[in-house]
Amino acid sequence: MEISVSDERIRKIDSRVRSQVRRGQGHGGLVQLNDLTVRERLSQKPPELTLDTMEHRWLRNQLEDVQQTLGYLATLFVSDDELCDRRQRSLEVIKQLKFRMARLLSLEPIAAADGDPPAGFASLQLVSAPGYREAYRLLLFLRMGLRLEGDLFKLAVKDLDVLYELELPQGC
Repeated sequence: MEISVSDERIRKIDSRVRSQVRRGQGHGGLVQLNDLTVRERLSQKPPELTLDTMEHRWLRNQLEDVQQTLGYLATLFVSDDELCDRRQRSLEVIKQLKFRMARLLSLEPIAAADGDPPAGFASLQLVSAPGYREAYRLLLFLRMGLRLEGDLFKLAVKDLDVLYELELPQGC
């Protein structure tokens, strides 16, 4: 849908507006603006409201990555034949987190985001706008907590006495 607006009311000069000025297209009489001669009215597309923003794409990408990592962690726990109580509780927490990530991914702004953000995407809105700032900070904390490096994960699920004694228990 295009609308015809007077030339002084055009807010965003995009390639379509520049093309109309260059070709002398538009409606009405000619008006002298600085060194340009343009028509009184030019066609412009009105802005569209959309939830498919780069910030929402970044959030969706991060949530999908967290969900995938949680799925991998769940398979590590399920691969053990005998799960002790602590591992069973950890598996339940992982499943709950994975379910929460799925619910977050189904929210309208996140579900409307289609595609990936550009490589190296950075946005001031992610770190400064109130809702985005909390989501950004919490996702970074969660991702740091889920990072697997070497045997850190295996040590993290052990009981404290096991860590102090540096002895591997028989059951877990």
